[in-house]
Amino acid sequence: MNETVSSKREVILSAAFTAFSNYGFQRTSMEDIAKGAGVSRPALYQVFANKGEIFRALLKDGLAESLQAMRECLTISDDLQDRLTQAFEAGLVSQNRMISDMPHGHEIFDLKNELAADIIENWTSELRIVFRQAFQAETNDDAKAEDFAALVEHAISGIKSRDLEPDAMSREFLSVARSIGAAFR
Repeated sequence: MNETVSSKREVILSAAFTAFSNYGFQRTSMEDIAKGAGVSRPALYQVFANKGEIFRALLKDGLAESLQAMRECLTISDDLQDRLTQAFEAGLVSQNRMISDMPHGHEIFDLKNELAADIIENWTSELRIVFRQAFQAETNDDAKAEDFAALVEHAISGIKSRDLEPDAMSREFLSVARSIGAAFR
């Protein structure tokens, strides 16, 4: 993707994020996004075919940022529990808090599985790799690292499925971090 298209894409995604945040997905039109981005509707359609494609791009970018934040946190201190706690906060709780604080955040949460189940599935696979690598740094036992990565994946899935408020989610992830930290001591 050339720099001009990439820049236009970022402007469009920023405008779409603002529109989805303020008005919700259903009430936002392609015209709203085009106006917010300062482009014509035809120019918008040259980059994205429809609103669903824009939503998917936003989600994909957001999940990539979440993985990167977790990768970074998992390498910043010596204590595994601290690293896990920071990774959960940076990569999961903070994004959940941001969406929960939106006037139409509930709609965003509801749409992700409907419009982007494949993106969520890919993210989950990558998430498992990120945590497996972190656990491999703690042990020479690859099976143990894989088992704990699976445990984290399932814990994240279970916690997220309960639609907890961000503070409650944070407490749940702290419990997971404490338990895993203790298991590696």
